[in-house]
Amino acid sequence: MSDAIPDEEQPAEESIQERARRFVEQQSPPNLFYYTEGARSFERRLGDAYKGLWRDHLTNGEQLLHVKHKEGIDAAAWEKIQGDVNRMQQLSYEACDSKTTPFNNGELQPSSRTNVRHRSIDLISMFRDSNVDLVELLLTLDMLNRSSASAVNVIAPFLPYQREDKKLQGKVPISAKVIFDLIAASAKHCLKRIVTIDLHAAQEEGFSDYPVDHLRASPLFARYILSDYFLDTNGLSLDDITVVSVDAGGAYRAEKAAAMIGRPYVVHDKTRSAPGTAEVRGHTGQIKTRCAVIIDDMVDTAGSITETSRYLREQDGVEKIFVFATHGVFSPKHDGGGRILYHPEDILRESGVKVVVCDTIPRSDEYYRANKDWLVDVISVAPLLADAILHDRLGYSVSQSMDRMQADIRNHVQAGRRMVIEPYLLKLPDIKPAAQPNP
Repeated sequence: MSDAIPDEEQPAEESIQERARRFVEQQSPPNLFYYTEGARSFERRLGDAYKGLWRDHLTNGEQLLHVKHKEGIDAAAWEKIQGDVNRMQQLSYEACDSKTTPFNNGELQPSSRTNVRHRSIDLISMFRDSNVDLVELLLTLDMLNRSSASAVNVIAPFLPYQREDKKLQGKVPISAKVIFDLIAASAKHCLKRIVTIDLHAAQEEGFSDYPVDHLRASPLFARYILSDYFLDTNGLSLDDITVVSVDAGGAYRAEKAAAMIGRPYVVHDKTRSAPGTAEVRGHTGQIKTRCAVIIDDMVDTAGSITETSRYLREQDGVEKIFVFATHGVFSPKHDGGGRILYHPEDILRESGVKVVVCDTIPRSDEYYRANKDWLVDVISVAPLLADAILHDRLGYSVSQSMDRMQADIRNHVQAGRRMVIEPYLLKLPDIKPAAQPNP
């Protein structure tokens, strides 16, 4: 009996194109970006920011290697520069070909066509819906672990549930701790670190058993305040500004921002009778300027912001109020039965404050268009995250990079120089194109 396979059952010969495609799929680079569905709108911004930093760093290293006069620089330094250049050549921007498939009942299945075995993954996760996108993040981490990724960095500009960081009454969870535990349990041994921006309280880093790079948006806000774009447009000078914290929990954040721009700050005394309900009773210090800049980690129902703004106008005579918040959550205020009492957009519009947020939570063009009268600008955190990712890949200190950024701002203030913010701004629809900096 012949063992030959009939001609009609012979496997079709692969074309050259198919063989090349399969070969390329298996030869993915050692470092990859992976975007969850919630972070798709952020992909181009982060990609452009990373590629710009990578190109500048590589060019700078190559130029140093080709200078003719090397006197005064020891051999060890040149060897380090050569090592950096060699590593940089392996760290170009590459993103996974991935998708998350929804089932008919709403369940999710993340998958990647790109080979992630033994690769280091920077997993970018953003939260449009805290619960749905959290599940997608956890499932993606499990998928990457089961696909033998060697290391995963969770890059989540905004982490949900971080306001529940302690028990204010009996029989309630500490949800912030649970989120860190869920991330660690889903990623298992492949989790390397977590990168986030402006946690509700700095001590929440201790909830994670893995390293946390806790970045701050305050240098971006300080750069915005020090720009011609902000000061000249609003008819202000730096001397017109006092920095304000809405409560004691944000005092450290306001103090750091005030120190960068060389201005005084005050802290409001705020109490809460219920979640989302705030009462302002006064503040430390005195406000003797006509403009108040409120610095906060987030705006949710906007109760604290509007109450603080009302107090500043009525008690301190402040003429202009600007709110700088890292995370624009903007949730409707509900009563105990689930009925909507008000929308934050409405009370912010009525209060007359101008709000600037970061792009840590995705929003549609329609949302920006409908609220352009009070939501005046959105600052992108893509350059901040790209810098942290590149520093980690090179083994550099992320905290030193943040320190240098703050020192640069203080130096500009001392020298009386303005800063450029336009490259950091999103081009909001039907509002105004972001101006380009002078060459």
